[in-house]
Amino acid sequence: KIPLKLDFDYRPDGVALEGNIKTNVQLQLEQGQYDLSAMTLAMKISPKDFKQALTLNGSGNVRADLKRKNISAGLKGTLNQTKLEGKFGMAGFTPPAYTFDLLLGQFNTAWLESKTGPAKTPTDLPDLAWIKKLNANGVVRIDELISADKRATNVRIEVKSDK
Repeated sequence: KIPLKLDFDYRPDGVALEGNIKTNVQLQLEQGQYDLSAMTLAMKISPKDFKQALTLNGSGNVRADLKRKNISAGLKGTLNQTKLEGKFGMAGFTPPAYTFDLLLGQFNTAWLESKTGPAKTPTDLPDLAWIKKLNANGVVRIDELISADKRATNVRIEVKSDK
């Protein structure tokens, strides 16, 4: 096992990603397998149109099998101040197919507000069109969803790709 620390500051168009990852790396090069165990992650995600940044802190693992073209990951931690547990996967690389099972505790949608303030019309919402391009399937479960003065409990969102 090889200890690894990676600091990053990546700013593609429309979003800034900054933070660090610490992990132990185990490589089996001939088999094309990689294992990142005992991983810790601290990341700040700042979409340019959003009023607030997201802060993600957690621990987990990532396993990759390049010969089979798949990656799987598990993560437990916090997203802003709410608990987060998730399993994520990717199969194939061109184009990739994503799977996920995500559990959030109390989740407040205030971070989705655009910099111009709360949405008054659908055109005031941040642009999320990039989601349509994803080949993704999975479930997001939220214990308590808070939006302005509204609350919902035991929310379940299923995502099924058309691709």
